[in-house]
Amino acid sequence: MLDLKKKVLRELRQKRMGFIFKDYNLLDTQTVKENILLPLALQKTPVEVMEKRLANLIEELNIESILHQYPSEI
Repeated sequence: MLDLKKKVLRELRQKRMGFIFKDYNLLDTQTVKENILLPLALQKTPVEVMEKRLANLIEELNIESILHQYPSEI
């Protein structure tokens, strides 16, 4: 990985890596759904792709009931 150019490393980090925080770092002013979609929106991911990925997460994590709640309501 040390031989990769900065641009390649940046793209790798943006598209292939994620973080699991020890403390919750959700934006208080955004719903669960908005918090999930935010990184994809920042990458200018097409809405159709965002919705498909969200649908997969909803099913996998069984979180449909909390999508429209704010972090303080969970």
